Amino acid sequence: VGRGGGSPEDLWAFNLEPVARAILASTVPIVSAVGHEQDHLVSDLVADVRASTPSNAIERLVPERNGVVQFLDELDGRIDGAMHRRLHELRQHLTLLSNQLRNAPGKGIYAAKERLNRLGNQLLRSMDTTIAKRHQRLAHIQATLQAAHPKRVLERGYSMVQDEQGGVVSSVTGLTQGQTIQLRFADGQAAADVHTLNPMEDEE
Repeated sequence: VGRGGGSPEDLWAFNLEPVARAILASTVPIVSAVGHEQDHLVSDLVADVRASTPSNAIERLVPERNGVVQFLDELDGRIDGAMHRRLHELRQHLTLLSNQLRNAPGKGIYAAKERLNRLGNQLLRSMDTTIAKRHQRLAHIQATLQAAHPKRVLERGYSMVQDEQGGVVSSVTGLTQGQTIQLRFADGQAAADVHTLNPMEDEE
């Protein structure tokens, strides 16, 4: 929930009861980033996290995403280690049983040994497949999170437009002719003046 700075009247909507109740009822964590540091609104009190400005909200959210990626890396390592330990234990157990059966007399014992070997190989192939699928799923999740990182979006040629108060401008309707705006790129920022506005007409 965010908005750049403005007069108390401009920000009053974030003090309204319906807005507060909607934030409280949300099952998704809410960050309140309305106005400036000195502005204190009801949305700040009921949200999960308060940020001083919309820009600060972005800065606070990015470490959380990085934390998720780190957690997935650690989880991947734990799964990999646990599965390999289990495979090693099974191989040792199967080798022991095979040695015991090899020294036992009788065709029945030989047949049982062959069956045991087949079952062991099937089990190992199944576990290897499970490990590969989990690695693939974790890699997909990690790639998705990294692709959605704000910096990655900017590196693909996009830019973020901010008004004079540092608020993010997501629509041409939020701009006025002659207004000075900030353009944020992956490698820096630039200031620009708005000369013309050309809203896109809704397609029928």
